[in-house]
Amino acid sequence: MTVPPTSAAATGQFHHVGVTVPSIARATEFFAAVLDANVLYDVPLAAYDDKPVPEVEPLSARMGFPAGSRIKAIRMLEVAHVRLELFEFEEETQQAAARPCDLGMQHLAFYVENIHRTVERVQAAGGRAFAGPGTVANPFFGNGHLWWYCVAPWGSIIELLCAKAQL
Repeated sequence: MTVPPTSAAATGQFHHVGVTVPSIARATEFFAAVLDANVLYDVPLAAYDDKPVPEVEPLSARMGFPAGSRIKAIRMLEVAHVRLELFEFEEETQQAAARPCDLGMQHLAFYVENIHRTVERVQAAGGRAFAGPGTVANPFFGNGHLWWYCVAPWGSIIELLCAKAQL
């Protein structure tokens, strides 16, 4: 099915990815240690208390998290020109991160200069790596590039990619 372009179409610019983590501080340390992430800003929480504003639904209704959950912290990081918005919730029934075979967002992917060194940094920062690396067999990305899936300490899947010329 082809959808005709409209004025409501995306601009073609990617803005950010939101990731829920158990600790903003530990997640920031992890992304800084592994991918040299920088903190862009912290969001003032008073703006996100889950209280109805006159004529506006509570934040839980606007974002889809359970009523009674509370956002403890929000921080925007920048990793190689990609923004990661980290959320830390106070939620008694919070579930573990989804597996790659579950529905929904599966992983974050980053190009790195040295895939082996970056995997070492993942492990030193408390994450783990799956078996790898694998070789990309896709002419769109360039045959011979390497990929390696890793897991952040809280369970999010991160794919590392390394261009063939950078091996």
